[in-house]
Amino acid sequence: MYDLLSSSRTCPRYSHIFDLICTLKMISYRVISRFSMRVYGVADVACISRASACRQLQIDTTRLAHTSTKTSQNRARFVILLRAAIAGSVGAAAFYLTKTHYAEQALDNIGVYVWGSNRKHITAPGLPDAAVKTPREIPYFHGMELRDLVLGEDFGVAISANGDLLQWGDGYDSTSLIPRVVLSGKKLGSAVISQGKIYALTADGDKVYCIPGSKRQQDLGDLEMQDKRWYISMFAFFSRSKTFSALTVPLSRFEKIKQIAAGDHHMLILTNKGKVFSCITGDNPAYSTEGQLGVPILLEDDEPGGIEPEKLYEIATLRNINIVQLAAGECHSIVRDDEGHVWSFGSNSHGQLGFDYTLETAFIPIPSLLPLDKLYNTRGLADVTCEFVAAGGNTSLFSVRNRKKNLADLWISGSGLHGQHGTGRYLHMQGTPIRVRALSGITEFSESAGQPTEIPIRYVSVGKNHIAAVLDNVSESGAKVQREFMIWGGNSLFQLGNGRRSNLPRPTHMHSLISLQTKPEHELEGEELTALMNSRRQLSAGKTKRGRKVEETVVCGPEGSAIYWKCT
Repeated sequence: MYDLLSSSRTCPRYSHIFDLICTLKMISYRVISRFSMRVYGVADVACISRASACRQLQIDTTRLAHTSTKTSQNRARFVILLRAAIAGSVGAAAFYLTKTHYAEQALDNIGVYVWGSNRKHITAPGLPDAAVKTPREIPYFHGMELRDLVLGEDFGVAISANGDLLQWGDGYDSTSLIPRVVLSGKKLGSAVISQGKIYALTADGDKVYCIPGSKRQQDLGDLEMQDKRWYISMFAFFSRSKTFSALTVPLSRFEKIKQIAAGDHHMLILTNKGKVFSCITGDNPAYSTEGQLGVPILLEDDEPGGIEPEKLYEIATLRNINIVQLAAGECHSIVRDDEGHVWSFGSNSHGQLGFDYTLETAFIPIPSLLPLDKLYNTRGLADVTCEFVAAGGNTSLFSVRNRKKNLADLWISGSGLHGQHGTGRYLHMQGTPIRVRALSGITEFSESAGQPTEIPIRYVSVGKNHIAAVLDNVSESGAKVQREFMIWGGNSLFQLGNGRRSNLPRPTHMHSLISLQTKPEHELEGEELTALMNSRRQLSAGKTKRGRKVEETVVCGPEGSAIYWKCT
């Protein structure tokens, strides 16, 4: 067979045999890739088809340029068209399988819409656009509901409905044009990004996996862990798995991990028994921290090698307190207990811990109780409780309910240089939390109750310089539920999605998604444009055909934002 192939390359008489063998080889590659979907994931099939087709067509074009006779040129052109047709049909089939694999049970308009900087090709994978000014759908995710989605500085991460981890962006692989399945079969539930690594929590809360963010590091790890025995390596193609490791979390019997949160250099882990663990993230040891770990002895480690990365420490100060929620900014941490008390620790360079900045409070290494009652009464006699906390960048938010008035107010502290405070002012730092009046004590008249009722805040997502808040004003629209959300803060990278670059220092309703309109924004005129600009973007919720509950969720990243359908 080898002699036949060698002679067919040089002898025109057998060139058609070589062409036929190459064509059959391409078909076999696609059959193998089709049966390898369960190993690689359906997303890889389109990439395999496109890459192999491009390489083979490039070889055919080179051979065509070196053919001399007209008959050989015609035969080569016919082979190129045949292979292009096969590659195109298989690639289209793979793309169709990629869509229908997840879209068979989806609702209308389910997908992922992103906007902001495209410096690392996160908001528009495979496209040369420098930025996405208004919400635009990522075609790959059309019809897909997700468990979680995270936008990082260098890459994006998503967890599919079946718990597989997907990744895209230049920080992962600059040559990849679509998201790729990185880890499958682990039934993941949520993920965070820190120090260029992915930390993913399983849905049942028993493990936290660590995955390198770069495809190159993942592949290098595969080579290091590969079994050298020939009878084992024969099946490596069908049993490929990316390099990952699991953190050693000291859990007791029946204890599970409830939540993870991460900053730029640290991560917090919360268990269902109220315990909190912290660690340095990444692969390199740290020689000092700013107190965000909550362990004073780790504030400045003089031992050789510094603080070991990914080694967990329990925060002893919170040991007898039942913590129920975590939040992490760049270099600070916020926790909330079951009684509505808030504890903060870490860097206070912008007042993000809720305390006025002084030389003594530049950083606080021990969890300190935040006096929320003094926000309403300087004597500290107000009856208040915190309902949720949020953090990002150098900013922290607290939803505090005044039991006397039975209304919740949104308070904010930290950096407000880009308008994050939502008060109309631009402040470099703010220690004592100030009230975001546009999102405090919101009420509307209820016809069924015959009196004003409260509109609480469902959740808040905090980016590096901008914030989004989702209101819990449920309005029924057919079989769907509609919720409004507001967005404000920095907009230099179009992360507010309004097509402009000016910052918004006050919470503002977002307009309807441009990508869902029948015409592009620049083609709208008169009443159509007025109706679009006056329409408010609402987040929907409902059920899939199989009864799975889903709702649109907004998430803010360092340089962009996204809306995706989250399944519960």
